[in-house]
Amino acid sequence: GPGPPISCGDPATYREEQRAEMPYVLCADVGGTNSRLQLHGTAPDAAPPADGWKHSDFAMVGEHIFPSADFTSLGGLVEDFLAKLKFTDVVDTACIAVCGPVEGEERMCGPILPEQPPTQWNAQASDVVTGRLEGRVRKAVMVNDFIAVGFGLTALAPEDVVTLHGAAPEPRAPIACVGAGTGLGEVFLVWDGGRGQYQACSSEGGMTAFNPQTELDWGLRSFCLAQNNCATVESVVSGPGLRNTFNYLVSTGKPDTISGSVDPENLPRAIAEAALAKTDPVAVEALRVMLEAWAAECRSVSLRIMPFNGLYLAGGLAPKLLPAIQEILVPAFLEGDPLMASVHTRCPLYAVTNESVGLLGAKVRATQLLPK
Repeated sequence: GPGPPISCGDPATYREEQRAEMPYVLCADVGGTNSRLQLHGTAPDAAPPADGWKHSDFAMVGEHIFPSADFTSLGGLVEDFLAKLKFTDVVDTACIAVCGPVEGEERMCGPILPEQPPTQWNAQASDVVTGRLEGRVRKAVMVNDFIAVGFGLTALAPEDVVTLHGAAPEPRAPIACVGAGTGLGEVFLVWDGGRGQYQACSSEGGMTAFNPQTELDWGLRSFCLAQNNCATVESVVSGPGLRNTFNYLVSTGKPDTISGSVDPENLPRAIAEAALAKTDPVAVEALRVMLEAWAAECRSVSLRIMPFNGLYLAGGLAPKLLPAIQEILVPAFLEGDPLMASVHTRCPLYAVTNESVGLLGAKVRATQLLPK
């Protein structure tokens, strides 16, 4: 999980007493397709709370969404954002959430992926406080995008969450999240009594091997291995995973009435829409298989983490598939493992409908870096 805050740049440039009355925080969610940045500030007459600033003390000054492919560096992205806002003051702290593994809140350390331009930037948190940004941003950290989701879970409003299974939350117990979208992200949080807050811990659980539950699943696993030379949970539980599942069913001789009329990149959406509308039986079956696999992964997380203060479903698919999640995933989660059902039923289960939870988490982390 995150260690102590890392100050990038010369510590002498960071004066805790300077402008403590009205700090600014910058948060960013840098994705493979788009990068969304926000700047937040406090009211000019706001006084620092005795127990430190909270994310809720800040209101948005401005935001902008950029195509990630338009940039070759993190510093250039932040510089363009501040220029768009015509912001000439100083940003006190920044938290940049990025699509890939991060080492020590300081640098990206994952593989270079052609379809995700930011992985080619060799980005470091220090890029935001040096060069032409020196003196304009005082302190910066970088986190994995799902670590940011973890921090965001602690700040969600009631209207951002749908309760799927209403077990009583156990305060300070672990929290976990399994989020399906373009990929499958996972994160878990543990209570830090010394700091009086949850700390988010990174996970690559979505890249573990897909564990078949049925004969059909075994065939799907073999299909994924043949197509992609791997069969991870993400190969099934994600937008592309829904496409893999549909294509597997078609490969067994079932009719395909969808893919001929849509672009391949839009096929997951078309399958989901047909499944939710129940207009295509193969799409309905593909969605069922994917949701049951998502439930199985949630059961694994339930046993490993015992997230008795909340197990959250997030990512782009959670709000879009909510009716089917309630119909298929929830019963499969609660009833799919009779041996350990007492553990699963003890986990409050929620769906996150706020798709900006990662950006919210970056704001939370940036606020934590402010002087007390």
